[in-house]
Amino acid sequence: MVTSAMNDDRVPYWLPLKWVARLRDQFSGQEEADKPLIVCHVDYYGGHLETEGMHQRIEKVGFKFIV
Repeated sequence: MVTSAMNDDRVPYWLPLKWVARLRDQFSGQEEADKPLIVCHVDYYGGHLETEGMHQRIEKVGFKFIV
């Protein structure tokens, strides 16, 4: 799972998306059953340093466990 944030001032959101595309391309020659699941989550409101409330932090941890 790759995570990114729209309001990140250090890493633009498209760099992790390009990395995920490259990873998926590397596994394109394999059978569907052998391919790893590569997931990308872009947080619309997040930034590089997470300055959010307790509720949002709990929600993010829960999301990572679901995926």
